[in-house]
Amino acid sequence: VSPALCLSTTVEGADEQRAETWALRRGEERGADLRVRFLRSGLVRHFEGERGAERCVRMELADGLVQYYEGEPGAERVVRMEFPAATCSTTR
Repeated sequence: VSPALCLSTTVEGADEQRAETWALRRGEERGADLRVRFLRSGLVRHFEGERGAERCVRMELADGLVQYYEGEPGAERVVRMEFPAATCSTTR
């Protein structure tokens, strides 16, 4: 019986690049990244997809700006932004 998927967190890097990564894990095997939060800046990136083919689907900035992305891994593009003042902009 294979072990169930579980959520794991790691903190890596130094200074500006120090980041907390949430990923799926099955036993000792690391799966896809789900979320990366840069500790100093507060920037949070959310991902979908299989391990090695994750794509960014949302990015939250510390000032409250939220950007939504579509596209293949490495070719993501912003399709919508939500501003802290509750306004929204689409870029289609």
